[in-house]
Amino acid sequence: MLFFPTTAEVINSFTKTTEQIDRLSGYQGSRGLGLSGSIAFGLAVTLAQLLYIVFCLKLIIQNNKLTVADYIILIFTAIAVLSAGRTAIAGVGIFLLSYLLISSKENRWFSIIKFVFLVPLSVVLFSIFLLQLDIPSISRYIFYVFQPIQHFIDYGNFGVSSLQGLEDMYYVPPQETMLIGDARYSNVNGSGYYMSVDAGYMRFLLFFGLPLSVLFYFIWIALFYYNYTRLKTIIPNSFYFSPLYFNSKLFIFQYKGEFIFCSCCF
Repeated sequence: MLFFPTTAEVINSFTKTTEQIDRLSGYQGSRGLGLSGSIAFGLAVTLAQLLYIVFCLKLIIQNNKLTVADYIILIFTAIAVLSAGRTAIAGVGIFLLSYLLISSKENRWFSIIKFVFLVPLSVVLFSIFLLQLDIPSISRYIFYVFQPIQHFIDYGNFGVSSLQGLEDMYYVPPQETMLIGDARYSNVNGSGYYMSVDAGYMRFLLFFGLPLSVLFYFIWIALFYYNYTRLKTIIPNSFYFSPLYFNSKLFIFQYKGEFIFCSCCF
């Protein structure tokens, strides 16, 4: 679908609604590629989580080692995952960081070389190769995925359009809302999210209030810790699924949208 935009249009006509297709038109074929009908935050987060889980299981099975074929699959899979949404960058990035931090002492420096130099270099060289093909859809996709980096080079920050709107959604609500919340999920007429806010932490705060929100986050972490203690008894090298590594992504995702207790990943 990335190489043949006409094929993408045909597939989207069967898998997505007219509203979704209109929304995708703003991305000019760089987002929403695939058979899934979803094009938004939830799909990107789900794919990022699945990518993390699959490769962690591979590391466990392969004694903490990835083959050349695994790296190639990782790159191509990351391309597909990022097509769903740039939010997935956090999932891919934290997976690489987790692998680096928990590598054994014997291969620690080799891991640093691989992930600090070889992986980014491979991505850059692969992107340059794709750009040389002079296919408009490829160029638009690369600009879409690396837009934060381009913004950093041009303006000194990683801001993108989807994140700029989030800044306005984070504010200090009235004291009563802070304490007990408003217990409202959508507007009175049912048109959109309550207060037009879809940022995860703020949605919890507006609905539950601060004390209940903190309680839910604590319960989430406790559930992961409990499952992790059970997992350690059955799967060797299960530290890849420790609450520290696993939850770090989830709480980053929560800044952008609802994930804790809400996403299909849960």
